[in-house]
Amino acid sequence: MVCALLAVGAWASPTGLNNIPTADVTPEGLLVLQQYTNVRSAQTPLYYLGAKAGLDRNLEIGLDGCLGSGPGGPAVGQVKYRFLDNDDRLSAAVGIANITNSRRAGKEAFYIALKRNLSPDLRGHMGFLTQGGDHAFFVGADGSFLHTGWDWKVDAIQTHHGDDWLAAVGTIGPLGKNVLLEAWASFPTEDAGNPTFMLKFDWVIKTR
Repeated sequence: MVCALLAVGAWASPTGLNNIPTADVTPEGLLVLQQYTNVRSAQTPLYYLGAKAGLDRNLEIGLDGCLGSGPGGPAVGQVKYRFLDNDDRLSAAVGIANITNSRRAGKEAFYIALKRNLSPDLRGHMGFLTQGGDHAFFVGADGSFLHTGWDWKVDAIQTHHGDDWLAAVGTIGPLGKNVLLEAWASFPTEDAGNPTFMLKFDWVIKTR
């Protein structure tokens, strides 16, 4: 996922759905290398590289950066800790994203995310995020496409101090043994808001 912007800047991308983080973390001993492209109508596409790793079963770290001189140019980091892990009921995590010493990237973002398994094929998510004086609630859900190995995912997050929303719908699934494809479209509610399309490749590497 790539977190939605509340202030001008970029986000490192903690494990999540489309534009929201979740209580899930990268499994321990895995490194995920990521390349993703952000396309918005009438604008030049933005290209990103990133990586995230599971340091233990409840701790994830990551680093992302935009290629070139786009608004996400500086490298930004993220840390997430899952303090409650109950797959049968409720899981919860806290995190910090957009960690950088560059003013161009904006402020750090702090969040709490909750996950509830509603059935074997359906999960619900919600949480709260704050970044530089702006605050947002977010919600989402994901599930499987009839046990095909592909999942659907939908989410929405408040923007502009709660005056608007950014909704998204997408999918994720395997392209090969260690490669995943993520794709989604985001739809802002603000006036003249144009949809944004994201295409993302994840290479999963075992480190231990």
